[in-house]
Amino acid sequence: MSACAGRSTGASLCAALFAWPARRWRRRTNARRWPVSDRFPLPTPDTPPVPPAADIDWRQVFVDPRQQRLIDLALQNNRDLRVAALNIEQAQARATIQERACGPR
Repeated sequence: MSACAGRSTGASLCAALFAWPARRWRRRTNARRWPVSDRFPLPTPDTPPVPPAADIDWRQVFVDPRQQRLIDLALQNNRDLRVAALNIEQAQARATIQERACGPR
């Protein structure tokens, strides 16, 4: 008996042991349907499309003037946001320099 034969048997046994709970779990979860509240109806074909969250202005979500002032103040004084914007400007400037360096002289 070669050394490889024992390894393949061990690998097969290991794969079977790891696959068995996954198969068992899949069987249990497919058998049960989770209840969905009527407050969250499923969309129907005649339901108007909802715009993606990225397309909604935050001022439409936070309509209270005090909240809007607070968010404006936070955005103005957010150092991380300011640093990220400066990093983007710096990367764009470097890309422009690289592009111009490759052009004709």
